[in-house]
Amino acid sequence: MAKQMVTAAVLTAPRTIKLEQFEKPRVNPENALVRVEACGLCGTDAEQYIGAIKSLNIQYPIIPGHEVVGIIEKIGKKAAERWGVKIGDRVVVDSLIPCRHCDNCTVGQFNLCSGWNKTMMGYSYVSCEVSPHLWGGYATHMYLHPNSLVRKIDKTVAAEKAVLFNALGGAIHWTYELPKLKYGDRVLVIAAGLRGVMCCMVAKAMGASQVILAGIQLDEQRLRKGLELGADHSIIVDKEDLVQRIRELTDGKGVDIVIDLSPHATESVIQALEVIAKNGTIVLLGLKNNAEIKGFVSDKLIMKACTIIGGHGVSYTAFKRAISMIEAGSLPLDKLRTKVFPLDEAHLAMATLAKEIKDDEVNSIVIMPALRG
Repeated sequence: MAKQMVTAAVLTAPRTIKLEQFEKPRVNPENALVRVEACGLCGTDAEQYIGAIKSLNIQYPIIPGHEVVGIIEKIGKKAAERWGVKIGDRVVVDSLIPCRHCDNCTVGQFNLCSGWNKTMMGYSYVSCEVSPHLWGGYATHMYLHPNSLVRKIDKTVAAEKAVLFNALGGAIHWTYELPKLKYGDRVLVIAAGLRGVMCCMVAKAMGASQVILAGIQLDEQRLRKGLELGADHSIIVDKEDLVQRIRELTDGKGVDIVIDLSPHATESVIQALEVIAKNGTIVLLGLKNNAEIKGFVSDKLIMKACTIIGGHGVSYTAFKRAISMIEAGSLPLDKLRTKVFPLDEAHLAMATLAKEIKDDEVNSIVIMPALRG
């Protein structure tokens, strides 16, 4: 019998992607194989593509992609019982693979897992040299490790919406759960990518009285989209003084919550401390490449009695809630502009995400392996 093969887009080095074939793995009672219907792209994919974030400790070659929607093609008996799914079910797969044994995992904080030798274990982070090789969503199929977090999603939901479970889950966790957003809070979101826009959407849906989205001039189209989807005001930070504009917009009160999604730039942390109101909360999410925060004055933190929180990954509660909200159609996700690429154009998808190919109108990028380029 001829071997059954899987096609995957492999990132062998920064900006170097090629299609490769892998043997389709057999499953045992504990694991499964999902046929990838769609895989969303996020900022981390761009960082992997350009090799920008040292703290990610990328082990090339990898199969990128960790926002997977697909159909269960093969599944072991124990895995089916654990996840409550069967062959033919449509599922979404959380990006992280928890150990399920460390202190954080045992209390359900899977996104803070520290059990894999204190390193992150997840889809698109494991080298495809590690058997069974299919550790990412830029492929026709992806392996489901026994410890994966897998949930069903309704087959009537369009794939372009279904892949938003990770971005929406992140927005729920970072904007609502971590800072404990209350009705009437004023919220500033820094960075106008998909996750920034989603944070605006969630903040408004959860009762924020004022939502402000800040981004760079290159993101003017995305800032306008943010205004359609929940933001009350936008600020172009390389044309306007962010701190002064926040003071004007809030009558000098500042904001109760700052969500900093901006990668690399450290000045956003200083700005957040300037505009945060007393007893407010700053959530830091954009990796700064291990850079020091120059000009950080801890006395301001103390005098404002504010809190700084590091946000990592998506909580399991936010993951589940995102799926429910997508299925219920409770958010205006139709207003997002999605661009879809076939698998053999994964390099174009990543270059577009990294802004090396200009397309200012795009909010969400998706790879669908069944498409033909």
